[in-house]
Amino acid sequence: MLKYQTHIFAITIAAISLTSCSKKVYFTPEIKASLEENNIPLTSLQYYTDTKMSLRRNISNNSAKVTKGEAVIKRGTDINVVKLGKSTPGALLEVKQNSLKVAFEEGENKGLTFIQSGSGAYVLQRTPENTVEYDGYSHSVNPEKQDVTLQIKRKVIKRINIDKRKMKGKKV
Repeated sequence: MLKYQTHIFAITIAAISLTSCSKKVYFTPEIKASLEENNIPLTSLQYYTDTKMSLRRNISNNSAKVTKGEAVIKRGTDINVVKLGKSTPGALLEVKQNSLKVAFEEGENKGLTFIQSGSGAYVLQRTPENTVEYDGYSHSVNPEKQDVTLQIKRKVIKRINIDKRKMKGKKV
């Protein structure tokens, strides 16, 4: 009997390990509703982006001063670029009815807003000029044409339990 139980245990473990998978899926209103229905806080999830992007801001660096009786005028531009790699982990900051604000680094005003798209997934919210508010400033977004979509990891575990025994027979 112990031999059969060991065999059943081994089959169960093998089935769990072979059918268990963890992959990233697009975060949709259906997934959001399912999690909320099961009282799972959305803040407990790890969020990711499905593509890399960069935020760019031009900073004017013009100044004028008098040095040794001469007017010194400096004209220039500083460029601030913030890169976000594919699958960078982020944490949920705020939930609204049709949007989520997610931060991918520490600090004030470092959240990016994702809104529901026509396909149902949450995509980066941009202005018509292709800009987002980040760190208190307006930044242009690259890539311009591709949506940056929010993802989560989903783990599916299929459990198969086989109860196997041998009939001993019945005597009269």
